[in-house]
Amino acid sequence: MAKTIKRLTDLKVKRLKEIGSYPDGEGLYLQITKTGAKSWLYRYEVGGKGRKKRLGAYPTVSLEKARATAHECRLHRQQGLDPIDYAKQLEEEKAAQKQLDKAQTKTFKLCAAEYIDARKAEWSNAKHAHQWSQSLESYAFPCFGEMPVQDVNVALVMEALKPIWTTKTETATRVRQRIESILDYATTLHYRSGENPARWKGHLDKVLPKPTKIRTVVHHPAMSYFDVPDYFQLLRQKNSVAANVLAFTILTVTRSGEARNAKWDEIDLNQAVWTIPAKRMKARKLFRGINCRSAGFDRC
Repeated sequence: MAKTIKRLTDLKVKRLKEIGSYPDGEGLYLQITKTGAKSWLYRYEVGGKGRKKRLGAYPTVSLEKARATAHECRLHRQQGLDPIDYAKQLEEEKAAQKQLDKAQTKTFKLCAAEYIDARKAEWSNAKHAHQWSQSLESYAFPCFGEMPVQDVNVALVMEALKPIWTTKTETATRVRQRIESILDYATTLHYRSGENPARWKGHLDKVLPKPTKIRTVVHHPAMSYFDVPDYFQLLRQKNSVAANVLAFTILTVTRSGEARNAKWDEIDLNQAVWTIPAKRMKARKLFRGINCRSAGFDRC
């Protein structure tokens, strides 16, 4: 015997007042609560368990519209989809697309500022943030700083890098790395999607010459270690802060910044130990164990 469908009519739906659920057929029900509110439900089973999908309130959702939506739910079930889960998935995809559409209007310059602000706490040298901003301001921003970060492509990156790639290779290399990092940041936050146009390996290395092939590295001349003892004695004869700091750096084998910013409260003269706090170390790890007394430096 064929199932009875379309049991309800517009007039019947309008006149029904009593609390209950009224079937229209094939899983579609009109539900009336104790407050008199009417709404549509689509009932079905998944794995032997009943589920209810709300289709909207009446009369905002008419009988005709409720039947059409219930029909879509039945088609989804035929395709092996759970109507409730499928609807949630669609909403999540719409929300993600909406976020992406909104984010894609964010400019590269704004993303750069966000990235620098987010990462500067981990940089041991305060000058890094300024160096990042200055290099991007000089070479990247004029080409695509005010453009949506989503629109930055290989052609634009090449426009920024090519004029300085062979003449200021070290600077150009750093600018490329910084652009790549900012675009990765933007991709992670869904401000853009797709390939990173500033990536080097397997990408820009195909269109730009390798930096090591065109860059001439000029190192600062180093003093012969045979000359260091005599030079050190000359430093110790000078009564100046600069000479003392340089001598202290030589003896403790630390970076110049760590020596220049040393404080007496970091040094235990009784134990002859210098403890450099993590915040002043490049690796952000506390360093202890330098024998200051053997270095020849006392408070007096």
